[in-house]
Amino acid sequence: MPASKITRDTAAVLLALDAGRTLTIAQLGEQIETQYAYANRRTTFGSHDQVHRLLAAAGVTSRLDQIGTGGVLYDFPAAIAAQGE
Repeated sequence: MPASKITRDTAAVLLALDAGRTLTIAQLGEQIETQYAYANRRTTFGSHDQVHRLLAAAGVTSRLDQIGTGGVLYDFPAAIAAQGE
């Protein structure tokens, strides 16, 4: 099933805002919730899953934290320069 417009828009905003940063799973979840709230939409587990899949396809990687608490960290790739620069 293709991703919805809100899902694609949310992933694009997060990729731009968080370029080069590392976020915890809680921080990422809050940002997804915020973007959906700005669009006056509710999130579901499926919404989060679709955004996570689009982020992974765009190069965001996930890993367990170093402390061993079971926390997940998401590493966003650095921003890609616009074509022609």
